[in-house]
Amino acid sequence: MIEVSRGSTKKIYFTKGHGEHAVADNTERGLKQFVDNLKSEGYQTDEIVLAEHKEMPADAQALVVAGPVAALTDGEVKLVKEWIEKAASSSPWSTPACRAAWKARSRAGASTSARTR
Repeated sequence: MIEVSRGSTKKIYFTKGHGEHAVADNTERGLKQFVDNLKSEGYQTDEIVLAEHKEMPADAQALVVAGPVAALTDGEVKLVKEWIEKAASSSPWSTPACRAAWKARSRAGASTSARTR
């Protein structure tokens, strides 16, 4: 979020294709009000079908996966992890300790996910 506050493109992507809450849905389940608030704060928003991409868009500042009904595929998870790791490695707060903590958390999350399926 540091880059967002420094005036670079503020683009937030919302995943779709897994039964996520829809950005155009104005019902209680939808995200329209949230997205409208982001836009009023100067953020750009867009939807993304991860399975259609080999890498995240260069302008992606954040990714929202809002309540998917279906699981992301292994390829989609890999895409997101690579994007996070790339962003983290170029961030000023990225230190060896932060990277080690992220990797440990990722490994713990993977084993937790496997047990809950």
